[in-house]
Amino acid sequence: MKDLLRDIVFTLRRFVRRPGPALAIIGTLAVAIAANTAVFSAFNSLVLEKLPYDTDGTLVSLKQVQKLKGTDVPFSVKEAIDYRDQIRGVRDVVEYHTMTFTILGETESTKVQVGVVSNNFFSVLGVKPLLGRGFAPDDEVTGAEPVVLLSHDFWMRQFAGDKGIVNQSLRMNDKLHRVIGVLPQYVQFPGPNDLYMPTIGCPFRSSDRAINTREIRMVNLLGRLAPGTGLEAGAAEVSSVASRIHEANPQSYPAEAGFGSTLVSVQEETSRGARPTFVVLFAATLLVMVLACANVANLLVTQQLQRRKELTVRVAVGAARGRIVRMLLTESLLLTLVGGALGVILAHAALGELAQFASRFSQRATEIAIDGRVLAFAFGMSLLAGLAVGLLPALSRTSIVTALRESSDKSTAPEHRQRMRRILVASQIAITFVLLVSTGLMTRSILKLQARDLGFEPTDVSVAVLQWNWSKYPGLDQQHDFARRFEGAMSSLPGATSVALASSYPLDGLSETNPLERVDLHVQGATNAAGGSVTPVVVRQISASYFSTLHVSVMQGRAFTRDDDERAELVAVVNQKLADTYWPGGQAVAQFVSVDGGKTWRRVVGVVGNERRYGLAEDVKPQLYLPVVQSLTNIATLNALIRTNGATAQLEQGIRHAVHDLDPEQAVDKVVSLDQLLANAVSAPRVVAILLGSFGGAALLITLAGVAGVIAYSVSLRTREIGIRVALGAQRSEVVWMILRQGIVLTAGGLLFGYLASIVAGNLLAASLYQVGRFDLVTLLGVTVVVAAAAIIAAWIPARMASSVNPQIAIRAL
Repeated sequence: MKDLLRDIVFTLRRFVRRPGPALAIIGTLAVAIAANTAVFSAFNSLVLEKLPYDTDGTLVSLKQVQKLKGTDVPFSVKEAIDYRDQIRGVRDVVEYHTMTFTILGETESTKVQVGVVSNNFFSVLGVKPLLGRGFAPDDEVTGAEPVVLLSHDFWMRQFAGDKGIVNQSLRMNDKLHRVIGVLPQYVQFPGPNDLYMPTIGCPFRSSDRAINTREIRMVNLLGRLAPGTGLEAGAAEVSSVASRIHEANPQSYPAEAGFGSTLVSVQEETSRGARPTFVVLFAATLLVMVLACANVANLLVTQQLQRRKELTVRVAVGAARGRIVRMLLTESLLLTLVGGALGVILAHAALGELAQFASRFSQRATEIAIDGRVLAFAFGMSLLAGLAVGLLPALSRTSIVTALRESSDKSTAPEHRQRMRRILVASQIAITFVLLVSTGLMTRSILKLQARDLGFEPTDVSVAVLQWNWSKYPGLDQQHDFARRFEGAMSSLPGATSVALASSYPLDGLSETNPLERVDLHVQGATNAAGGSVTPVVVRQISASYFSTLHVSVMQGRAFTRDDDERAELVAVVNQKLADTYWPGGQAVAQFVSVDGGKTWRRVVGVVGNERRYGLAEDVKPQLYLPVVQSLTNIATLNALIRTNGATAQLEQGIRHAVHDLDPEQAVDKVVSLDQLLANAVSAPRVVAILLGSFGGAALLITLAGVAGVIAYSVSLRTREIGIRVALGAQRSEVVWMILRQGIVLTAGGLLFGYLASIVAGNLLAASLYQVGRFDLVTLLGVTVVVAAAAIIAAWIPARMASSVNPQIAIRAL
């Protein structure tokens, strides 16, 4: 212990006398540990950490798939009852679905997202109200008083945390709902809501039509695995129960649809979106850490060689090799622990930006924090870094004692003193190469995404999103009437040059497997090999001006007109992809299609260009367009697409005022621009590319410093030799090439290992790349040129200085 304290005191004195090297080491490690700690904190919270209400991993979600559509579909109320009654391996099966309702105020209406749940939903999750009480069985019986629970965020936002809100009433749509409690702040699953109500409170879920049919599928099912039941066993039982239900009700589950059910872990479901991105980032930060350790080890080796006299004296007075190693190890550990502490502080300061980035992938982003596990990770990384950079030079093939006993003649560079530094610098070049290749792959992928033809023109187009007040507009007639007035009001806005209505809009964030947008299409007169067999296609309900507003090209026939109303012939427009699918090389116009199993047929009046509906990376899907006023079912959302002349400063306020004038009880959910949605579509990969580029840029600077340092130290050891060569007539170019050759060999070795390591990096990034191969030749060659050129320039600087050595001064000084 006395020796340890003596070493610590001695180390601190050395740092005070020569703070430069110590600060360089601490700063390098602090940045690397900060990056690793910050990314690990996100990875820990989003992927590793159990949900607070699922610590035992028994919370599961039931999934029903329809293979023909290639998508998950919700459950009907009758299906929910069947599974609840028949499954034994999953206890407490509860319902959940979400709706948008309107809270009516004295001066304005407020749209709220409402979770409709079983009365025991929160008890199954293990979430207890912060104020008031939760739902009870009596709240879910016919004729019960309408009651709601407030989410914590909505309570704070709308009522400023007023504890007196309990037992007050909110007028939501056409009823008063009493607030019976406030929920605590927690990660809401399956999705965030402002309020919650029992199933009986939802007019659709509690209607006779929803209760008595299997075809109205609108609810999600959650539950807890029974004691002793594993996920695989539970999934097998759910699949078996599904088979029995399907056999008993063949009319509701046609064989060609491919219905099936299974179980998934809620923990897995909430972490799935974040895992690929943060695995890549975590791998990148680990590479940065290895690079930092290599650089620090390089600096320590240099310091040890510069301290030969001090260490030689210690050996001369009897210090054992182990004693010297322990002293050097104490120095390295002290440096890395200080760097680690500073790194944790820097990581904590970056959590806000990191959480904002992570919110693109997971609703758990608000949980990101520096907790005990993260602190342990940071301490462990600091400790391992200290041991690595301390022991690596100390335990090299040639012992310190042997090295110190060698001659101090510096006319040549002893191989054992240079080999370690060369290996470290070559590893730095390899790591830098991998990081820059990863950045290049992501950047090329983003550029290719941005260059894609969208099939529409997003510039100067804004979207006003409106969800119905279902109590006031329950039927198609009421909806069609309001839609016409809504379109007229939007057309009257200052700056509006064109307005269209649509059931959905491009890049709205919905999945391409959204069951609400996919229909089973029947076709007459198909000329394809399948003969027009039933196929799921994307369907959108639009107004007559949709294609002109978005500048979508009409390839054949015509677009919709205002005459295509509910009194006219049923018509449809198809995109080029759908036309090529069913009528390859033929004529789609005047053919007939059906979206209701052949009950009614629509004449195809036009073919339009392919519009990328869901995202930039998607393959074009067969798409069907129907007039919004000829819709046969309720439209969940009404969206107004407004093209303006560029003046949008007051657009949102004008939209909200116009809707309020139409109906004070109808509110606008949000107003977004297609330009912003387009930017958001590539924002996540762009941020990843920026982060990787930042890591790669920092790595390149560190590596160049390492290359220059190795060459400069080699020059200092060979000063006499260089002086003699010059004195004997060697040209400066010959001296430069002699020194530069070392840098070229180092760079070539590092690039070779970098190429091998980039194979692993390409595999990690493969899922995030678009139209760019994991071994993209352009990227590999470009990064090779950049790294090689930079490394050679870094080596050339000390080589150029070496060629200027005065032979007389060099020989006399040595």
